[in-house]
Amino acid sequence: MDRDALQSFVDAVRSVAPGMAKDNSRYAISGVLVDPQPNGRDVRLVATDGHCMLLALVPDAALGLQAPVILSGLAVKALAAKNRATAAVDFILTPAGCTVKTAAGTNLQFDHVDGQFPPYKDVVPREVVPDAVVQPFAPALLATMVGWMEKQEVHLVPTGTTKGRPILILAPGHPHWLGVLMPVNLDDNWQAWPQEQAEQLERVCGRLISAQAPPPAEPADFNFPVLVAGQIQSARLKAATPSVAGTIGQQPERAAA
Repeated sequence: MDRDALQSFVDAVRSVAPGMAKDNSRYAISGVLVDPQPNGRDVRLVATDGHCMLLALVPDAALGLQAPVILSGLAVKALAAKNRATAAVDFILTPAGCTVKTAAGTNLQFDHVDGQFPPYKDVVPREVVPDAVVQPFAPALLATMVGWMEKQEVHLVPTGTTKGRPILILAPGHPHWLGVLMPVNLDDNWQAWPQEQAEQLERVCGRLISAQAPPPAEPADFNFPVLVAGQIQSARLKAATPSVAGTIGQQPERAAA
């Protein structure tokens, strides 16, 4: 793999790795799915732990895969290494396993995970309905999902008005990346999400968090059409804006210009 292609692949691996299951007993989702796309050049990387899902498209990866494979957690760790001596300088992927060559000249070989990855396409919402609401979620989980971005802006896009609908996580600076966050399971009073939860968002995540943000600029990157019925306004989730921070489970008011 040439240097530019390798760097793009490694960056994508790092961007989805936080979504892997940490429990080794959940074998099939303890790694990263590499899913070749119909054009034969691109691949999509997917990681999930059942509470969130991270996806990244790698254009022109040219890995030559004919069928999806699941990189093991150890392979992902080797690819994502940032230490100068252990950083990946080459990557070879086969249907059975992969080899990571490090800057120190070591060839690390890994078998793929032998399991059935969940049908991730069924989890990604296909549309955003009118009056969709941001449902309660765990700020710490969101922080884990976007920690690799280094304080870049993040948008939350609610996808429905009923309890349990997932939230799309978008990053304007990373159009090939997408997150899906499942809401926390509260009682029937889920629309009265406590204000202190909202107040944690920017403190825990360390970045601007917006709700009701526009859909992706390039939704075709994921082949998941995001249909928006009606205009969606942007609003900061911040304690200084009580009309927003105090009513996270309700339609936010128009943000001040």
